[in-house]
Amino acid sequence: MTHKISSLKRLLFPRCRTAGIQPQRYLRCMVIGIVLLSGCAKIDFKTVKEPAYLRVFNNLRFKVTIETQDQALSTLTMLINPVYDGDGLPVSAATVGDFLVTRPAYAPPYPSHIGNSLDKYNPEFPGKERVIAGPILNGFDLSSWAQVPSGKMRIAFYVRPKSEVPFFDLEARYRTAPLIDTTLDLLAGEVYTLHALEKDFDTKEKGVLLRQEIFHKLALADSLVYVNFYNMSARGFWQADRSRKPEDMNTLVKNTYWEDALGQGVRDEMNVYCSVYDDRVQRPTSLPSFTKLFLTHLLRNNESPAAAPYYSLPLLTGAMANTARSPFYQKFFLLAPGFDFRDDEQAGGVESNNQYAFFTCFSNGNGETSPGGNLNWGPMLPNLIVTTHSGIYNPRSFGTVNSIEIVNGSVHLITVQRVYAPPVY
Repeated sequence: MTHKISSLKRLLFPRCRTAGIQPQRYLRCMVIGIVLLSGCAKIDFKTVKEPAYLRVFNNLRFKVTIETQDQALSTLTMLINPVYDGDGLPVSAATVGDFLVTRPAYAPPYPSHIGNSLDKYNPEFPGKERVIAGPILNGFDLSSWAQVPSGKMRIAFYVRPKSEVPFFDLEARYRTAPLIDTTLDLLAGEVYTLHALEKDFDTKEKGVLLRQEIFHKLALADSLVYVNFYNMSARGFWQADRSRKPEDMNTLVKNTYWEDALGQGVRDEMNVYCSVYDDRVQRPTSLPSFTKLFLTHLLRNNESPAAAPYYSLPLLTGAMANTARSPFYQKFFLLAPGFDFRDDEQAGGVESNNQYAFFTCFSNGNGETSPGGNLNWGPMLPNLIVTTHSGIYNPRSFGTVNSIEIVNGSVHLITVQRVYAPPVY
């Protein structure tokens, strides 16, 4: 520090005299200079050699009763390659994902949680965690994925109280036995989505599903919207009595058969259809070429790591091909094979015995401006088309790559977006 002050004095004193600065102000210059120099600390940028890219969701959600209200049920801590003390308690880990609460319905295409929250509860990993984010890979933004070391690693999930106490400061009883303890092999350069979930609704077996993503390896047109589907529900969920199931987290209209149409679960085999609508029409009708269009046959599977195939939907079409904003939104229908595709008003969950469900991807997904003022659109998720200010266009619409995941009585949307030009003001 003495050397720094001497250097600063030689640097500043002639300039202060030349500038006509009075002696009593010279000390002020010195203080400011010392503060500036003290802030010039060396920053060590960490790197991960041959990383894999990982995103983690907590899918556990339980019915809260008088008997279970004081238990820690579904808030998790994830430890990658944990280090244990002599008593077998974890004391550190190579990577920590703490405060993992049950995932929300929507996972946006950018890390929206970090620096934008007043609490520590994390809706996903990395989420709010300060990690090295994934790169731009083949034009796709992987900033919602974390870089982690590749190779075989031990991953443990612990149930923790929903408090703001960091995991390693919790009482020993919360760090004694992991809920899930497994070893996974991550390949360098690959993109993974990891789910902690319930495997069996009756036995309450818990486990993980590690999916290796393929969207960044496909030749996908930027003029289309892509979506694939997963049913990762627990065995026996849809057959169980409704009194055992948690409240549907998606549905806007409660205490009607719309809640049962998805909240009580769908069968293990369902066909998926899609209709695309134009929101410029007061009482929308679907586009002729995209009216209850069959997309795929969906099987319940919470074991296979294979990525599902993608299906394309229009971003713009016809006379709108040269415009910047797309007015379209999507409604999806799930029907059991052989189920009669009746009018929406007649096909509720109670009547159909879990053979029919639907949801809509409209606007920002909050349902405040339901299409045509009609609440008969089921659970609301955000539009698969992202519309934002980009370049000289405000707004401009972009095609995305999406995964729709059904987990027990909830539907979730993950959106991945290509890189786009920043706004020009």
